[in-house]
Amino acid sequence: MIIENQLERTNHDHLGKAITYASVLDAACVIWVATQFSEEHVKALDWLNDHTVDEISFYGVQLELWQVDESRPALRFNVVSRPNEAVRMAAKAKGTDELSESKRLQLEFWIKYKEKLSGIRKGLANQTPRPQYWYDITLGRTNIHLSATYNTDNDTVGVRVYIRNQIADIMLPYLESKREVIETELGESLIWNPNPSNRDKVIQLLHTTDLSDQSKETEALNWLVEKTIKFRDVFAKHIAAFRTTGA
Repeated sequence: MIIENQLERTNHDHLGKAITYASVLDAACVIWVATQFSEEHVKALDWLNDHTVDEISFYGVQLELWQVDESRPALRFNVVSRPNEAVRMAAKAKGTDELSESKRLQLEFWIKYKEKLSGIRKGLANQTPRPQYWYDITLGRTNIHLSATYNTDNDTVGVRVYIRNQIADIMLPYLESKREVIETELGESLIWNPNPSNRDKVIQLLHTTDLSDQSKETEALNWLVEKTIKFRDVFAKHIAAFRTTGA
């Protein structure tokens, strides 16, 4: 998440900085806080929300100071621009008619997954559901994230730590050095680097089921949500320790 603060009227410089920071940090959410938003900058944020990928959201928040009679002044945060879910859902509905059966099942599963995960841990499921076999969750660091998976070809769901090649050479060995602790905290034996020839590295846990059976799909959904939360809690802690120690 990127928060750009501006205690004045919005300008192009701060908008450019917010977008630049978001690209460098691979942020999923940009919040621009200012005391006054120009009409053109509100339109710019609306345009970005309507024309960028669903995984990225832009918010414009106008800072106001309120006082009633002799009360102490209080801050009010007035949201002047946010993602238009109606536009995004309309685009999604239009695309659904053209999806294959497997893509349709993936989209429906991720909608249920996001709803359930958000009900248990607010703010964790920020990605918009899409017709694909993965759903990404941030881990607080660039080039590494969680990825929940739903594979209709082999009837598995899973959760994995996905490490991009930019940091794989240092992050994977670091996490492997914590393997015993991590698996104890999770209560699971994980699959470490199942595809060693790939430049991107993965640490994963899989669950085999029958995704064509509605009752088993519900069980798989519950399993995946539970493991996602556990993975997020355990791996985010160790990744934060890596960052602070400068390893």
